[in-house]
Amino acid sequence: MTFKVLKQSRLVNLPKMKFLLFVVTIFAIIFAVFADCPTGLCVIDGVCGIPRTVNSNCPSNTKYDVNKGFCVLK
Repeated sequence: MTFKVLKQSRLVNLPKMKFLLFVVTIFAIIFAVFADCPTGLCVIDGVCGIPRTVNSNCPSNTKYDVNKGFCVLK
């Protein structure tokens, strides 16, 4: 008798958990799409970055990417 009660309660919560997972996934996608780069950086080739002059270093929180040719956000 106890097994049937536990089995029924799991089945009742399963649709709620699926809905919660769906909502969390949608919010994560929305926030990822509308995420902005930090101040001083712009979107270059789909990543946050800033062009680097010949004799200067990359700003803090960025590193130079040889393949892209500019400083990208770490």
